[in-house]
Amino acid sequence: MEDKHQTLWVGKEWKRAGEICPNFRLFGKNVGPNDIQQSGCLGNCYFVASVASFAERPNRVRAMFHNKVKNSAGCYLIKFYVNGVPTGIMVDDLFLCGETNDGEKYPVFARFRKNKIWVPLIEKAWAKYLGSYTRSDGNFSGVYVSMAYALHTFTGAPTKTLFTDVKAKHNNYWEMLKIADKQDYMMTVATKKDYDVASLVANHAYSLIAVNELEH
Repeated sequence: MEDKHQTLWVGKEWKRAGEICPNFRLFGKNVGPNDIQQSGCLGNCYFVASVASFAERPNRVRAMFHNKVKNSAGCYLIKFYVNGVPTGIMVDDLFLCGETNDGEKYPVFARFRKNKIWVPLIEKAWAKYLGSYTRSDGNFSGVYVSMAYALHTFTGAPTKTLFTDVKAKHNNYWEMLKIADKQDYMMTVATKKDYDVASLVANHAYSLIAVNELEH
C-alpha cells in the first residue's frame, strides 16, 4: 500500500524559517490558541487540539522552550516529559515547504500564523519524538497517538479519558466537566466517525476551553 505522505515530498523543499517568512517570530508579544493553524496535510487534529488547550495558559508554552527568543542558529530545545521524565528535544527551524503559483513559500505542515513559529517547532519536536511526521499522523496504524498521550507528554501530569454514552439515562459527564473546568484542567474532546451534529465535524478533535450553562 502506498504511503499517502509520500506525495507530500514531491516538489517540496526544506527551508529555514527566515526563508519562508523573513519577519518570523518565536512567540511575539502574546501566546495563545489563536496562533495555531493546522495545514490539513497531516491527520494530527488530536495534536492541534492538545496544543490549543495547553496554550490557554501562555506561561505553559514559554516554559516548554529553553530558548525564549529566536536565534540565528535556528536551534530550539523543547521540553517534553518522556515517561514522566523532563527530556529535551532539539529541533531546527527547517520546515518542509511548498510554493504557490505566485512564488510564495508556505510550510506544508503547521502554518506560521501571525508569523510565529512556536507551533511548527512543537509539531516538529512531536514528530521527532514519535519517529517522523508520518508516525505523528493519527491515521497511521504504526503507532498509537492520542490527545491524552500528547497532553501527558507536554505536562508530565496524569490524564483521564472518558468515553461517553449519549443513550445512557443517567451519567455525570456534565458535572465532571464543570468540576474539571473549575479546577483549570486542560480538556479536549473528540467526535466519532458517525457523529452527525451540525457545526461539529465527525471523527475530529477539539479543544474544550470552557464549560458554561445557559438558561433559555
